[in-house]
Amino acid sequence: MMAEQRMMEEHSALIVGCGYVGLELTRQLAADQWRVWGMRRSPDAAEAIRQAGAEPIIGDIRSADKVLPLPPVDFAASLLAPGHADDYQDTYVQGAEALVRLFKEKKLKRLVWVSSTSVYGRNDGGWVDEETPPEPATDRAWLLLKAEEIILRSRLPALVLRLGGIYGPGRMRKPADPPAQNEAVVYMNSVHVVDAAAMIRHLFQHGQPGEIYLGVDGRPLARRPDAQTDRRTVSNKRCSNAKITALGYRFQFPARLP
Repeated sequence: MMAEQRMMEEHSALIVGCGYVGLELTRQLAADQWRVWGMRRSPDAAEAIRQAGAEPIIGDIRSADKVLPLPPVDFAASLLAPGHADDYQDTYVQGAEALVRLFKEKKLKRLVWVSSTSVYGRNDGGWVDEETPPEPATDRAWLLLKAEEIILRSRLPALVLRLGGIYGPGRMRKPADPPAQNEAVVYMNSVHVVDAAAMIRHLFQHGQPGEIYLGVDGRPLARRPDAQTDRRTVSNKRCSNAKITALGYRFQFPARLP
């Protein structure tokens, strides 16, 4: 038991983009005596990172000369998020390229790149999993997929986690309005923030480099499409979580409404 505790205390992690999910991941890791660094661009985020249990690094991962040297860590997670809707190229593609450059000389055990299920452009309500070819329906989704490819083609021990819509405190999921019989539906794929963070930690220790995992609670909710919804372009699919559950992850919020 003591040896196991000492091993746990030796773990260290860097969370790039330490926002909503990153702070939850920080709290979970810090509770188990991990040493954690959280990176954000805004100095205003420093106190929240400290309160969650991490040492703040204020800087932009894309500006390597301004954030180096990064701390030596066992694990890293990228939870980058765009500052505005048109920032996908800079945030994800350039962010992925920067991470590859920065970590290529470091001895990481795992790098978890967090992406989105939006890379699946399917709109017929069918099931998708990690073997389903992604067919992005928007420019933003194409950029997400391009960033994934940069990470997976690198020589880093990297893997990809595609998260569904995240809900939790401050982002409560609204119950779906049940459609009438034979009425057209659009499916929502969701995951609680606690599970989103816990899956990243699980992949730190059990994920296979080079692999892709879907991070969803596994029970898509059907809702009526909005009146303005264009059924030809809206993402409408049901995402399977069979792969990550086969890896041993057990959901704390298995599709229950908060």
